[in-house]
Amino acid sequence: MQFTRARQSRRMPVVLTRAEIHKLLEHMNGTFALMAGLMYGTGMRSMECVRVQVGDIDLGRGLIVVRNGKGGKDRIVPLPPSL
Repeated sequence: MQFTRARQSRRMPVVLTRAEIHKLLEHMNGTFALMAGLMYGTGMRSMECVRVQVGDIDLGRGLIVVRNGKGGKDRIVPLPPSL
């Protein structure tokens, strides 16, 4: 009895290129553009971005305090200069 191996499935890329990200961000405006830029530039998760308050942003030092992130921990991320 002959068996054949199953075909390996083609995997789609998990990440977008920089050019694709810039095209995507160019077509966004308002709050959604700001949130997408923050998530891309800082590595924040979506709920972390939604929970950011004005008091968590330190423009003088260029930092954002992410409170109660994954695992219930607080962390500090750099604020992208473009934002």
